[in-house]
Amino acid sequence: MSAKHLFQRFSASSRALQIAAMTFVLLIALVVALSQLVSSQQRLSGNNGVSPDAFISIMSSSSDPLCVQGVDLPPDSAGIRLFLGTYHRNDQQISLTAFDDAGKELGRATSAKFDDGDRVFVPVPTKQKNDLTLCVTPLDGRIAVPGSPNGNANVDQVSMLGDSPVKGDISIEYMRAGSESLISTVGTVFDRAALFRPAWIGAWTYYLAFLCFLLVIAFGWWLLVKRSGDRGGRLRPLIIAVAAIAFFNAVGWAVVTPAFNTPDEFSHFTYVETLSRGELPDKELAPDDPGNSYLASLVYVSEVTARPIIGKPFVKLPWSQAAEDKMYENYEAIRDTNDSAYGLTPARGYSPVYYAPAVIAYELGGVGNVFDRLFFIRLYSALFFALAVVFAMLFARELFPRTTWAPLVAGLAVAFEPMAAHISGGASNDSMMMATCTAALYFGARILRRGPTFRDAFAMATAFALAVAAKPTSAGIVVALLLVALVSVFRSDERLRTLFVFVKASIVPVIALALVQLQFGAGASEAGTIATTAGERPASLTGFLSYVWQWYLPSIGSMDEYFVGTPPAFKAFIGGAFADFNALDTRFPDGVYYVAFAALLGLCLLALRAIWLRRDRMHEIWPFVAYTSLALVGVALFVNSTGYFLFIQDGQLFAQGRYLFPAIAVFGALIVAGALGSGRRLALPLASACVIALACTNLFGMAISLSRFYL
Repeated sequence: MSAKHLFQRFSASSRALQIAAMTFVLLIALVVALSQLVSSQQRLSGNNGVSPDAFISIMSSSSDPLCVQGVDLPPDSAGIRLFLGTYHRNDQQISLTAFDDAGKELGRATSAKFDDGDRVFVPVPTKQKNDLTLCVTPLDGRIAVPGSPNGNANVDQVSMLGDSPVKGDISIEYMRAGSESLISTVGTVFDRAALFRPAWIGAWTYYLAFLCFLLVIAFGWWLLVKRSGDRGGRLRPLIIAVAAIAFFNAVGWAVVTPAFNTPDEFSHFTYVETLSRGELPDKELAPDDPGNSYLASLVYVSEVTARPIIGKPFVKLPWSQAAEDKMYENYEAIRDTNDSAYGLTPARGYSPVYYAPAVIAYELGGVGNVFDRLFFIRLYSALFFALAVVFAMLFARELFPRTTWAPLVAGLAVAFEPMAAHISGGASNDSMMMATCTAALYFGARILRRGPTFRDAFAMATAFALAVAAKPTSAGIVVALLLVALVSVFRSDERLRTLFVFVKASIVPVIALALVQLQFGAGASEAGTIATTAGERPASLTGFLSYVWQWYLPSIGSMDEYFVGTPPAFKAFIGGAFADFNALDTRFPDGVYYVAFAALLGLCLLALRAIWLRRDRMHEIWPFVAYTSLALVGVALFVNSTGYFLFIQDGQLFAQGRYLFPAIAVFGALIVAGALGSGRRLALPLASACVIALACTNLFGMAISLSRFYL
């Protein structure tokens, strides 16, 4: 049999395996989705916006009842649900009495028996929905009721224990009647999700977005099957297609995520709004200076839509058209009266390099409401994510020049990475940081592959300078970029000339970056405060090494204990970089992260095998192995270094998974390298299965985000 026929048979077999692998992943995803959609349980109709942060009231059968005044039930409510502690006693019961605003008893109901720490449902014994007083009494023993120690969590409700006010607010969930499957609540979820949004967004938007995302997954499937063998000049249309997928994915997250609910989004939005008024955010305040960051009207909007729910997974958004109408009424009243700026935004330490162009998006959104302005800035961020995917594909082409499908797989892997897409669907300088860091890594890989030129060295230095100006955590890739210069110099026959190329190419970007940071970076007073406070627990090399060790592994020997329990790297870096949505309060079940970690570990081992199988070309590939490894390790150590100094200052844990995203291009490259380690026949099927798994996880992430807020 001729070599041509052997190659055709091999290709057909590999293609069949590829389709089978992707189909298997889709079937698993379908089974998981169906099992969730058809499961029935009692569903929320709303809540009173109070998080169960602490037990704030204790009562017994012999004490006065606990009464919550001013309760307005959503129209479809049939009862309430409370978190209750019984001091380790089981088989407890409570009674619930409803009164109208005149104090007339409307009815009394009793709960089923429950155990300590249960969420207990009690039917509300009246058809009246508004101006109720609900009183709870244990039938035997003591119970503790959680809520918020902050008595302003719900200003419309007052909690009383007998004649004495409770120092806080009680957390109440309003429940619908009976059990409902998840699929039967889709319409309700989409109706609720359309509130506090741009005016053009309705429930129809979510039906359309879901359909479009299924088409996007199908399009990614088609690209993997039909276009994974494209070569040379045909890469350009492939790049455009994958960039469009990335952009749409980020826009999908922009539609799903509630206003101001990606990490620090309100701070970033405020920076843009301040620039739109022709001012830079104040770095510090002089005596009697109110500051210029926050408009009272925008703070009010954030308090209605974001602040009560950030970091509080048991609290939901307001779900009624009446609540939205009231918000707009109050918003306009504040704007018409006293809407002067005040305060300091936490984003003030960043330069305007990301925020200044965002002013254009902010002004374009001015044709609608305040949520249109936010949405247009989110679209601006989504464009950066698409650009990051473009450079991730080019980066993979330089790393794997003999693997025609490498750019496609790497690009799709980054485009469907759930947390990266989620962050890029919000107003965040992380999106520009990812794009510019990925560009810098691409130009570095290009130099390693093709040799140094002034143009590529200048592009690498400029992209790096922009990345650091956008977000200083980008500095972690500098070690990898320095490796590019060192390898290029020592490979060259004219070392001084090559060194001069890098020096000359870096002068302007480095000077520009220094000037930008001096002008716009964090104020000297802040740095001084950190340095002074850090002296309370002196920094040391052994302390830092111990901190880094315990970040990833359990402490050994006589190490000072920095963390209690499991090392934080898994949750912060693995879980956080994979899926830790919204204000880091919306996560998958723990098992999903264990599976993701096992898959990542397997890919790393396969990548090592791929290197071993190519050991005869080690002189050619070692710079790329070292380069990608240093990019990831450098970013992680930069985060650890910053985290160490903050930890010895005040015990604060600094790291989040998204802080690893300066090296997001390495993630796409790892998918390719791991697949190559599985062997020539299995490589593309394994890589394609990973991409489809990421796409499905991304879609499930959107689903749990919607259910977290609106179900």
